Amino acid sequence: MPADAPECLISASREWTAWINRMPGTGAPTLVVSGKVTTPTGGYQVAFDPRIQIRKGYPAQAFVTLNVAAPTGPATQATVTHEVRWEWPLNQPVGSVIVSCGDKTLADITRIQTAY
Repeated sequence: MPADAPECLISASREWTAWINRMPGTGAPTLVVSGKVTTPTGGYQVAFDPRIQIRKGYPAQAFVTLNVAAPTGPATQATVTHEVRWEWPLNQPVGSVIVSCGDKTLADITRIQTAY
């Protein structure tokens, strides 16, 4: 991670899953990653970066990043849980998916199943 990685304003995360969608009729295979993250107040926008990095090797590793945007107006003073999900085209099997935010690693998912 670069030294100038943005601060991650996620206070907790859980329920991470990753799977490969190879079901007929869905087009090219995709990697689907989902989970839940908590921000300290309401008004934050949380979303995956649409870019993915694949580290070659056996097994290959996928690296995905969550971006967090601070509230632009008034925000509630209660913690808020956000469900996040994204799909990336994937042309090869992967053995693990690393989910990061800023300089934090939120998850290292190693149980990745394929749906046919």
